[in-house]
Amino acid sequence: MESKAEQVESKTESKAEQVENKAESVEKKVSEEAKAKVQEIKGDAIKQIVEDKKEKENYLIIDVRSAEEYAKGHINFAINIPLESFKEHLAEIEDWKDKNIIVYCNSGRRSGEAADIFDRERIQEGI
Repeated sequence: MESKAEQVESKTESKAEQVENKAESVEKKVSEEAKAKVQEIKGDAIKQIVEDKKEKENYLIIDVRSAEEYAKGHINFAINIPLESFKEHLAEIEDWKDKNIIVYCNSGRRSGEAADIFDRERIQEGI
């Protein structure tokens, strides 16, 4: 049978664990809320944005393919920042931080990586 002191110690440890778990939960929630909202957008939706003169002012479209791929054809009004140099060009994007940013490539792999880079750096730099 546990002594009174052991019972109090056990309850104290249990409460400490609960507080620690709650703090971790809150920290995780804040971290998740601070991340950029990443959504998949289809070609038709991008086409509608580009064709709407007023709407396109709310967006920055970034082609993260290579310069060679960009030269062969790209979405109107898109700028080219290849994935390989994306992190180094984040300061250029800072002026657009109040806009919706669309990153695209051929398959979604590079644009996904670019979105992850932007999200990590945005949090670290306070962008």
